[in-house]
Amino acid sequence: MSYKYYNDSGHSSASEAAIKQASSALSGLCKFEGKQERVFIRAAKCKASGAYYLFMGDDTNRAIELTATGWRVLDRYPVKFWKPSSSAALPEPVAGADIGKVWDFCNIPEDDRPLVLAWVLDCFRVDTPFPVLELNGVQGSAKSSTQAKLRSLIDPSTANLRKAPKNDEDIAVAANNNWMVSYENLSYLPARIQDTFCSMSTGGAAGGRTLYTNGEESVIEMKRPCVINGIPSLITAQDLTERSIHVELPRIEQYLGEVALQSAYYTALPKIFGGLLDLFVKTLSVLPSVNIAKPPRMVDFCSLGEAMMQGMGKDAGVFTDLYNENRKESVLRSIDSSPVASAVLELSGTFATGATVHDGTYNELLDKLLHYKHDNEGWPKNPKGLANALKRNMPALQQAGVIVIPEHGQKQNNKGKRIVIKTGEHGEHSERHFANSTQKEKKVSELVDDKEPF
Repeated sequence: MSYKYYNDSGHSSASEAAIKQASSALSGLCKFEGKQERVFIRAAKCKASGAYYLFMGDDTNRAIELTATGWRVLDRYPVKFWKPSSSAALPEPVAGADIGKVWDFCNIPEDDRPLVLAWVLDCFRVDTPFPVLELNGVQGSAKSSTQAKLRSLIDPSTANLRKAPKNDEDIAVAANNNWMVSYENLSYLPARIQDTFCSMSTGGAAGGRTLYTNGEESVIEMKRPCVINGIPSLITAQDLTERSIHVELPRIEQYLGEVALQSAYYTALPKIFGGLLDLFVKTLSVLPSVNIAKPPRMVDFCSLGEAMMQGMGKDAGVFTDLYNENRKESVLRSIDSSPVASAVLELSGTFATGATVHDGTYNELLDKLLHYKHDNEGWPKNPKGLANALKRNMPALQQAGVIVIPEHGQKQNNKGKRIVIKTGEHGEHSERHFANSTQKEKKVSELVDDKEPF
């Protein structure tokens, strides 16, 4: 308002009181007479038309409209965006380019490229959950460089990579000011941070006391694409594992100069981005016809990936198989982070397939597992702690061919609740065995009325 008054009044300046009074009046007009609308960061969807929009973030505030029939750059559009101070501009897209050029600059293994490509496309949508992308690799595998280049295609920022968050409040602030949350060089993810990432993947909120007040609460809604990288595997919580994509980057044998590499990338970026938009349009056109017989937990992402692969001429089911295999590997990898799961797997390894590893109380199982205990950290101190640890790791153990059947409601000579552990086959067969066994045990438990705690 000061700038407009300066220009319209012949280069006079308005007083601070006048600016404050005008601001208050305009604010009241907006609040009581204006139309309330949702404001987006970077990506949006119009409810009326179903079209997706990407805010370019350039000096002219243009946006890209994407539908199943094509994309175009617009000066005016039916959705509202706001531009955080750290936001940078998307590249000017060039249509008809080859998206495969992106792999010249991103060190993603060929087998995992469809997963990463689908993840990038999924970041353009605001109406579905987002899987967390985890990039791992030894020193010299270009984790951070790859991550920064991927972000520049989705939500470029003046700081594409951030250091590890200290707490979940840091994540909430980052989510409130960025469309994409991006952290690099992490060495460890505490359980609380993993829970926050889990909530941010499917949609959640963070609340806290409003500054300079005693009773007011400020709430930040969070559902954001997220990418992290580190040398070790960072995601260990089962809930987050089910919502993540894990990619192991190979070590680079021959390095290029950073200046030359960056110059080549930003020269190719408009064509890469244009190819990405072309692929998204093709994916949207195929998406309504996609049908997944046995959908996984992140079914929206899997459906998008299937549509993308079919749009690229691949057979139906190829992406689903690839995604399910990645999920299984991630689940099995999480066993290493749990001393209880590792001990159960080691104990079960001494039995033949189909054998009963344990049929007794949790306390008796805890005594058995002591022989396979390798570390005190994270080890349960009582039967209830063991029960909780097993419950968290049941999906991972199931994938490894170890079937855990908690017999809720049943007792064994008044010594506590029973649990049965059996060895089965890896993968899908063990899942069916687990489901059938659970149904049998449920029928038995329904006959017993036992509500006593441990």
